[in-house]
Amino acid sequence: MGLPSRYPVPQIESIKFRQVTPSIDQIWIWVKLYCQENPEQIFSKALDVSLQKNLLWNQAIPFLEKEQWKRAKQFLDKILILDEHDSLIHFNMGAITRNLGNFEQSLIHYQKSENIFNDERTFYTNRARTYEALGEKEKAILDYKKALELMSSDAFTLDSLVRLKELVELYQDPKDPHSKILVKIEDYVDSVKS
Repeated sequence: MGLPSRYPVPQIESIKFRQVTPSIDQIWIWVKLYCQENPEQIFSKALDVSLQKNLLWNQAIPFLEKEQWKRAKQFLDKILILDEHDSLIHFNMGAITRNLGNFEQSLIHYQKSENIFNDERTFYTNRARTYEALGEKEKAILDYKKALELMSSDAFTLDSLVRLKELVELYQDPKDPHSKILVKIEDYVDSVKS
């Protein structure tokens, strides 16, 4: 019958926190596109807010790196006061509140992040990790599958699906660790039956 369909085995690990700071040119382009009246005044305000957010983010980074979640959260809370529509800050707040054990709040932040900017693989993998912590395996699996649609060879996502028994890890040569393949559980079960 041959081998069932399989996923590529990746070599890289996923990212924990992410921040993208818009350039002055990006801010100006956004203002010109979306603001009909007083673009110069709005640009000045947008630039001011961006600089304040940048300063707060730079203050949060050392606490994120040291996993001092409560301290980092204080700075990200201030950023959300300045800009409640910052999807990447909501994403990071989802990770922080999950790490603090507040899973419901974590899901709220991930949902806000997804609603604002919904095509980032890391949003889905981090929300899936929160669902796992809540014991909601099926929801976690759905989010990991969404993440795979966006980045099919992500190591963390594939390992998570193996752990949740959605994928099976097989070796074409048991003596060669590089011969590992990942197979959908239903394909594996069907191939074993035949």
